[in-house]
Amino acid sequence: MAEVQALIDLLLLVEVEGFFALLFGCLAEIAEMKGTVALLFGYSAGIAEV
Repeated sequence: MAEVQALIDLLLLVEVEGFFALLFGCLAEIAEMKGTVALLFGYSAGIAEV
């Protein structure tokens, strides 16, 4: 029974780590997109001022 419990604990740990990796991956993508958009708008605003 202890082996089964150890296996379940291991799977849960891997699942939680995978979930956080996915979450941070998504956050990084969103931050990157926001940065790109901000850069484009900043560039557009710079052109508009000229």
